[in-house]
Amino acid sequence: MNYHYALHSRPLSIGTTPVGFTELIQKPIPAEFKDHEKYCNFGIVSYDHKLTTKQCFDYELIFIADEAALKELSTQVISGMGEYKKDYLAMGQESLADFERNVIHQTKSIAIESYGYRVSIGDELNFSLRVFSDLNNFIQKEMMNNQDWVSKQEVIQIQTNDFSSKRLKNPVKRLSPLSLGF
Repeated sequence: MNYHYALHSRPLSIGTTPVGFTELIQKPIPAEFKDHEKYCNFGIVSYDHKLTTKQCFDYELIFIADEAALKELSTQVISGMGEYKKDYLAMGQESLADFERNVIHQTKSIAIESYGYRVSIGDELNFSLRVFSDLNNFIQKEMMNNQDWVSKQEVIQIQTNDFSSKRLKNPVKRLSPLSLGF
């Protein structure tokens, strides 16, 4: 597995990156890294191991989050919402821009604690939508495990069935070609 780091502050030269990189990706940045381009001022270096927090900080390298890191960050952001998860979900439904601002702010704080210097999550709106979707799935699973929710669903089902039976009392007469004389 390769770990990719954006050369944000300076180009590759002696003493500008930790020893042992496996690949240098220069501009133009390949399509797979386009969402991270704003941090890749001088390209990308790859390592076959994860750099330490101190190395990222000392060399001002920005970790380019892969799929596993994005999933972990999303989980950490949701966990950080604590008892307000439903409120955040409602915020996302009302104003995606407000939700995005909150998610990005939390992500930056978590990234510094978890990854050291900084992390590039790619397109911030896409990441926020991912967190929104993960949050929605988390809340749905939580509700499914909640007995009160099951009772509410049963009530809704009964009401739905009642509505369906009322509709069936006055069925629409369907006309066939034979009944019309064809």
